[in-house]
Amino acid sequence: MAVTKFYDTMMKFLSGINKRAHEREFGLQGGEVLSSGSVHSGKWQAIKADGGTGTVVFTSLSTERGDDLNGFKLNAGDVLYGEFTSMNIDAAGDITTVYAYNKN
Repeated sequence: MAVTKFYDTMMKFLSGINKRAHEREFGLQGGEVLSSGSVHSGKWQAIKADGGTGTVVFTSLSTERGDDLNGFKLNAGDVLYGEFTSMNIDAAGDITTVYAYNKN
């Protein structure tokens, strides 16, 4: 009986570790390609500026904690990690497309 309980406890523990390990694997959770022109809502764990040259400018970039990073700039190819809930991309920026990686 004690061995079975120990086994069950260990399996739950290891399952939890495995689940947390996959939460940050960006490709496994999918993502979206977002362009300027409207406010986008979702749950993202990272944002990558589309390749090319220049910067992407966010007129609005909100996090789960309620922070709003108005005017934030992200250089081409750079990745910003966090817990994002909405964004609006400035159409006047050099780059107008970002990849938003879904949060599980």
